[in-house]
Amino acid sequence: PLSEVCVEFCSPPQQAIAKELEQRFPAALASLSPDHQEIFFLARVLELPHANIAAHLGKSEPACRKLLVRAVAILGAL
Repeated sequence: PLSEVCVEFCSPPQQAIAKELEQRFPAALASLSPDHQEIFFLARVLELPHANIAAHLGKSEPACRKLLVRAVAILGAL
């Protein structure tokens, strides 16, 4: 869950936002794979740089950007 990812990167207010997102948008979040959920949260909610996200996920920056684009597309189609 996003709240678990948040522990590493988030301040307490950001942790509260993560918890609220999980509660308010379960259907939308459920439509995303765990990788898509994590990248969406790290990039769009925490606004982490792609280099930090790539290091955290063990992927290249281009791969992370593509994963984010796909996550946003999935959410946009709902």
